[in-house]
Amino acid sequence: MFNQVIIDLNRNPIRGIIAIPTFSRATELSMCLDQVVLANQSFNIPILVIHQTGNEDVEKVLKSYRQHIDYYFQLDGDGLSPLENINRNRILAYIIGFNWLNSDWVLAIEEDVLISQDSINFINIVMQKYYRYPGFRGINLGSRIPKSDHNKEMYSKLRFGINGQASAITRRTWNYFNYRKLMKKSASHPFDSQVEHYLKMGFMVTPNASRLKDIGWNGTHAPKDSTAIYYKELESSWVGNEKLGVTGYTLQNVDHNWRNDIRIYKWFTTPWHLISRFYWNKKHELKQFKTKHEN
Repeated sequence: MFNQVIIDLNRNPIRGIIAIPTFSRATELSMCLDQVVLANQSFNIPILVIHQTGNEDVEKVLKSYRQHIDYYFQLDGDGLSPLENINRNRILAYIIGFNWLNSDWVLAIEEDVLISQDSINFINIVMQKYYRYPGFRGINLGSRIPKSDHNKEMYSKLRFGINGQASAITRRTWNYFNYRKLMKKSASHPFDSQVEHYLKMGFMVTPNASRLKDIGWNGTHAPKDSTAIYYKELESSWVGNEKLGVTGYTLQNVDHNWRNDIRIYKWFTTPWHLISRFYWNKKHELKQFKTKHEN
């Protein structure tokens, strides 16, 4: 039903879309949209909303922002688990953005996440610089390194997976995957785990000071306590609405050690990563084989 579109490396300008899947958090969604509109005011990147119906307050919020919403897709989540709905809505955002609207990149933002005022500028500049690099997978907006005057306009190239809260991937990255297989596994496997192996074969550009703030302590997969260390670290890294990037951003690779699997990207380590992944897969397959036959 959906046809893959071949990447055009010569197309200029590079065109993106902002996608926001939403379901039940009206207050957070309103705050999210406020920040998106603010960040997007100089760029006019089309905004796509994937609306899983069932919450009247969310519907009211969307009506009040309809002048800012370029594309709207409505569906229900009846009969599906929370994980399956979350995954399906994210995958649909990419299908519509890449396969239907022919975008070069899609920024997906969860409804309970705020992006900084300079975040679209940051994405635009990074995409222009790295889009044609074979190893470039996309951009994560999150960091948990405390912000400083020194690091606010710097970024790292990291061998890491996707920030589910707010991240942009390229058409090349999307075209690597079979979206039907992603959908098929959506009831049992989080989307980020399904795509992680390919993202780690290249690099994700990541700001050294966060361009996202997570306010989802009432959500499904985040800490319930708003004072949890996760939120505190994001808050200390968040650049908010500072006007940054007027003269651009600078590559300054630094360790992001809030996850032990994050590595600074070095192109010559890719073969080692592929070998490690191969042996991990074989070990996993052997474990599954033993479990199946023991039962």
